[in-house]
Amino acid sequence: FALTRSMQAGIGIELEDVMWTGPSETMVRVASIDPNGPAGLSSLIQEGDELMVINRSRVSGLSIREIEELLEGVPNSICTLRIRRGGMVREVVLERAVRKPRAKPNQSTCAQAASNAGAGGHYVVVYCAN
Repeated sequence: FALTRSMQAGIGIELEDVMWTGPSETMVRVASIDPNGPAGLSSLIQEGDELMVINRSRVSGLSIREIEELLEGVPNSICTLRIRRGGMVREVVLERAVRKPRAKPNQSTCAQAASNAGAGGHYVVVYCAN
């Protein structure tokens, strides 16, 4: 049974690929946190935390998209993460939730997002009507 995009839920974080020194040496950090998502409401994850393991799967060597797929799942399912912050490793357990739709971007939002696209390794997708 495959999940459709409308059925998927997540934990409310965006990631950045910080360092790549080889196929299995990618470090992935939390770039931002949705304050209304499971991660933001729990306060257990902070921007800058290094993501190491998702549900027993190591993230080293995976693409951002592959990692996002590990983070997504059925609403109310459990997502177990191993993160590193300041040399300390900890395990965090969160319940996935469906993301609330964002407000439609206006032209100034689109211009700002477009100017920031790709900065610092962020993956930015901007949908703007012209």
